Amino acid sequence: AMWILYSRICYGNYKFSNAGQCFPLLIRKNGTEVEQIHQAGFPLGVTTKISYDNIQGKIEPGETILCYSDGFIESTNKEGTLMGFEGFIRTVKSSWDNDLPHLWNKIVQNNISWREEQEDDLTILMVKRNE
Repeated sequence: AMWILYSRICYGNYKFSNAGQCFPLLIRKNGTEVEQIHQAGFPLGVTTKISYDNIQGKIEPGETILCYSDGFIESTNKEGTLMGFEGFIRTVKSSWDNDLPHLWNKIVQNNISWREEQEDDLTILMVKRNE
């Protein structure tokens, strides 16, 4: 599975293609609005005759695109409840920090506090357009 993100970040334009990964998040300037970038695609290697569509979008100054692995959404708490996409979006909103290293640290720490044990990788890639 993989993502491809091509951006001319100085203009804010991007093209995105997804091969079986979680939908990336577009975090608006203030961190309270978070949208999924809905672009689905088969994981790599599923079939030999497949094409992948690109979607185009715009990232405004101060906004962030956050790509993440399924280790976050598949985390379970003591009761066996999955974090899921909505739970991860809530975590991102409550962790918001304009500084990306701080945001990364808060998201990971919130996940550690929520889950019972780590069973999968926790990977985050963030791209922010400067103001």
